[in-house]
Amino acid sequence: MPDFRDYFTSEALNPPRLLEEVKLMARKFAWDPAQWRFRAEEARTVADEMTHEEARAIVRRIANDYDRLAKLAEEQLLAQEKGATGD
Repeated sequence: MPDFRDYFTSEALNPPRLLEEVKLMARKFAWDPAQWRFRAEEARTVADEMTHEEARAIVRRIANDYDRLAKLAEEQLLAQEKGATGD
């Protein structure tokens, strides 16, 4: 039976490695256009259910901002692909 202390000395819990993995995951998330489009659609769904007009307008602006983030993410991915292929 493994000792619980083995889990704290494991390579999986190596703080520098773990931090790098978290950074990579965050970077992938930030540049995922589908993720931003999904959030935009969610925001629009929430806005459609709101009865307060000013709040609805704010949430719709947030949805538009998510759409802009999706566009930026697409542009970033294209730039990375061009750089990787040497175009």
